[in-house]
Amino acid sequence: MGVGRVDTTTTAYLIVEVEQEGTRLRMKSRACNATLDGSRVVRTTIPDAFIESLPERTRRGTLRRDGEAWVLNVAREWDIRGVRLRDPANEALPEDADDPRVFDQDGDGHPGLSVQVEGLIDGEVRVVQRGWDEYSFPIRDPAHLRGSVRWHSEQSVVDATSRFLRGGPEAEPLRNPELNYVELKRVAPSIDCQALKSSPDAVFAD
Repeated sequence: MGVGRVDTTTTAYLIVEVEQEGTRLRMKSRACNATLDGSRVVRTTIPDAFIESLPERTRRGTLRRDGEAWVLNVAREWDIRGVRLRDPANEALPEDADDPRVFDQDGDGHPGLSVQVEGLIDGEVRVVQRGWDEYSFPIRDPAHLRGSVRWHSEQSVVDATSRFLRGGPEAEPLRNPELNYVELKRVAPSIDCQALKSSPDAVFAD
């Protein structure tokens, strides 16, 4: 059973603490919320337990001068979820819940990470994921940065409440780079994950 190509918008909100030393940046982030929109056939919900199980990440960035502008560079980094891989770039993802590399990251008693699905078939899928992203773009406003991001994501369904949910779709970036972007905006120190989840538009309003 398939529904063909579906363009889906994934929006993830993170709080990032940035420390700067000269042209070097240290960016410590924690995930607050993530939503998937676009498909009229299938609705995918990422539970709070999924988000809360994601560890804090620390990434390195650099600034370089390009003419009269400064350019932000954040190098490629892998993000591995629900599975332990010795070689993230080349090792095949598990396809079975009994694979010893799979672990219950969100603590719900099921392997991998659980995602809720509603539509043609309702149920849960348990997934393991890996992906990377990287970006480089000029800084036009130090308080509000936005630019295209390059990324790749791969997912394997290791278990599901229905056999019809076992076949997971492959994800790939949309061809228009303007639709694949990262946005960094300075916010008040009082802003926390709860504020982002309850009213993101108000937090990011100019």
